[in-house]
Amino acid sequence: MTQAGEPSARLQAALHYAASGIPVLASHFPVAVRARAAGAGERASLACSCGSVACPTPARHPIWAVTAADATTDPDELARWWVGIPDASVATPAGPGLGMVELCHRAPVDLIVGWLAMRGIRAGPLIAAGPGYHQFLVAPASGGWSFRMVEHGSVLRLGAGGGLVLLPPSRLIDGAWTRWQRPLSAAGPLPDGDRLFRALLRLPGAAELAGSVPPAAANLPSMGGETPSSAVNLG
Repeated sequence: MTQAGEPSARLQAALHYAASGIPVLASHFPVAVRARAAGAGERASLACSCGSVACPTPARHPIWAVTAADATTDPDELARWWVGIPDASVATPAGPGLGMVELCHRAPVDLIVGWLAMRGIRAGPLIAAGPGYHQFLVAPASGGWSFRMVEHGSVLRLGAGGGLVLLPPSRLIDGAWTRWQRPLSAAGPLPDGDRLFRALLRLPGAAELAGSVPPAAANLPSMGGETPSSAVNLG
């Protein structure tokens, strides 16, 4: 809880997601550590709050003995987690109800959404996950985890059992915060994950996008807040 007795920002977000029917859990997060560089004194860096220097998924795995199967909409359980660790990030598992396609690309997100719209593909909920990283929440793809390097970046797909999606406001291991680019409340039903993944594999470079997407197509809805105000169908 905060000094005024209010829930932390991440607990408030977790409660909002849970009220919208999205099961969530508390995830580890980045913490500052001091690393000594030869001849340069000490410098700050970030590491996973789990304390393991060899953490395979830094700042992206459940706290304590919690697993993805423990994701819940129970407000009492959520309060217990975030009262214990107020800085924990808010995560939901990729699974039967929700998938994620992450694109790393230099183009502005409105051009990417416009390019998809010109091909009849709706983007759906969209999270900014650091500079150049755009996470599209989708209906689960037919596969699980998939990663492809492409000419202008990379495309990652998370399906059933594919890992955690860090929901805003969560902090990534590089120190960036996740935020909504297209909020849940403005996004409508989740788009088809397989179709979106295949389309993004063919996404051209930033210069070509800028010359081919008209302003009317590059229409990203209002950014909105960091928590949802209406439910998304995850059934």
